[in-house]
Amino acid sequence: MRRPAAALLAPLLVLVLAGCSADSSDESATGMSGAAPVANGAAKAPGDGGSSGSTGGATTGGTTGGSTADRGRVSAVLRAVVRTATLVVEVEDVRKAADSARTLAQGAGGELAGEQSTAGADDARSVLTLRVPGTTLDATVDKLAALGDERERAVTSADVTEELVDLDSRVATQRASVARVRALLERASGLGDVVKIEGELAKREAELESLTARMRAVEDRVAMSTVTLTLVGDGTTLPSDPEEQLGFTGGLRNGWDAFTSTARVVAATAGALLPFLPFVLLAAWAARRWTTRGTVVAPAVDTRA
Repeated sequence: MRRPAAALLAPLLVLVLAGCSADSSDESATGMSGAAPVANGAAKAPGDGGSSGSTGGATTGGTTGGSTADRGRVSAVLRAVVRTATLVVEVEDVRKAADSARTLAQGAGGELAGEQSTAGADDARSVLTLRVPGTTLDATVDKLAALGDERERAVTSADVTEELVDLDSRVATQRASVARVRALLERASGLGDVVKIEGELAKREAELESLTARMRAVEDRVAMSTVTLTLVGDGTTLPSDPEEQLGFTGGLRNGWDAFTSTARVVAATAGALLPFLPFVLLAAWAARRWTTRGTVVAPAVDTRA
């Protein structure tokens, strides 16, 4: 009787174990499917406006998002690009065009970061450094080029997504480290322990401030593009391209420029010394005269005697 009972119970036990394993696998699959939206949500945090401006914030709920998978997802969702533009425009009135350029930059939501002007009849120019929002860079450059005759234009882009993601991860890690040290400071009792922990806390807070400043600087470069605008007057000769200075023609031109420069230096030196020439000649004549007067001529001796 025991053998048939065991034979009947064995299939039942197999079925029960199979059902338990199926339930556990379903629970794990459900957990994985529930975790995927969280990861995707963390990756899409930049669009929702997280702790950082450009990357949005690669951390969620104080946790660090610095893994390779998180970086790949953040990079795929939002690319942080630093764009700069260089523009040379020939205008009739350099000062008036510079005022118009400043007005255009302010109208686009930007500002004037620097200006260097040279006033001259033949070489009047003004170099303006403008900062405008990256979303309006192309339109602003087109408007600036319309101030006169466009001579040169260059627009460059640099992807700093990985740098921002790395900085965001390091900032989150450093904040957690600072929080841990502060917790240790609250539990410290001895004076020596308090001094040591405070020193470590100050060092970690300084590093956190440095990382935060670096991240804000990169975010600012992403948000605000830099435009270097050079305004030159009519007929102003621009510096030639270094590649054009190579070869026989470039060498001949450079040699002629060196010869003319040397001739100008020699002519300037001769012109500076010319007023002193009469005094030099008079001094030379006086010296020769004095030397001749001091010389005694011996009488001739007749050797025939």
